[in-house]
Amino acid sequence: MDRLETLDKIDQLSKGHCRKCPHNNEKTLKNCQACPVFAELNKLGESLKKPRKRVGELLDKGYDMKLSEIDELREMGITLQEIADAMGISKPKLEGILKQRREKPLDKNLPKAKKLLEGTNKTYKSIAKETGVNYATVAYHGKKIRDKKVTDKPKQTNKTNARQEEIKTEIKRLKTELSKTESEVNNWKENHDDLMEKYKKERERNEKLEELNGKWNKQGAILANQVKGLEEKLEAYEANENPNMVAKLSESNAWKDEEIQRLHRQTNRADQERDEAMKYAQELKDQLQERMRDFKEYEIEYEDRYKNMKAQRDHYAAVAQLQLEVSG
Repeated sequence: MDRLETLDKIDQLSKGHCRKCPHNNEKTLKNCQACPVFAELNKLGESLKKPRKRVGELLDKGYDMKLSEIDELREMGITLQEIADAMGISKPKLEGILKQRREKPLDKNLPKAKKLLEGTNKTYKSIAKETGVNYATVAYHGKKIRDKKVTDKPKQTNKTNARQEEIKTEIKRLKTELSKTESEVNNWKENHDDLMEKYKKERERNEKLEELNGKWNKQGAILANQVKGLEEKLEAYEANENPNMVAKLSESNAWKDEEIQRLHRQTNRADQERDEAMKYAQELKDQLQERMRDFKEYEIEYEDRYKNMKAQRDHYAAVAQLQLEVSG
């Protein structure tokens, strides 16, 4: 039973029974609950509710409704005028389309026509001729598709411009941070070069002190041998009881003692200066090594940051260029 038949059945029951029922004017349905006609009316009413969702889905398709879907709507009691209104055409035109569709299959080239409408600027007439789709059909879909494109384009353009500005701002920020990082790295390199120069000078000074200390040690050894030889001669002369020679040797030995003490004092001063220089050089070396370790870690960290920011900047530049090409 279709919708029209259901409605007709409800009307017949209402007229044939309910209007004649003695309980018709009562405000409650208490006496109707046990009535078999009332139960049938309820059942028919429920059957009318079920297809309403399906009706709405089909009517929302508008001009894209298939012939079978139009027949389904007709079976559910939807009038041709309601269907024509949903399709955006007149009832006589709908009747003509239905007649034409029943005489030949639906256009299979409609998807191709829609694709041409979306992707080209060809006229409706040329698309209809190329695909074999009815001109009215092409014009109907063309108006929907091309009007939508015109409406959406400004929104897309605004969205693209906003994205471009966002990318440009990010690129500018990355360039500023990159420049700052490069400046910091250059400052660290300059400090590193200064420390290396100081370390080189101190190392050269230390080498000279070591060389001088070696010469003093060699001269002290020679003097020590001379003193030893004079002491042996003094002992020999003392054994032979030669007073004059002993006096001369004693005088010479005293001079040697003074010279040895002087050399010892010089050697001690040289040793002290060398120790201080060695200590200072070691402190400078330790400081330099610590600074070099810090610099190495800093250099590695900033090289990574530099590479990351450069890659990010290049990425945003490429995206910005692509966005500009697309919007252009």
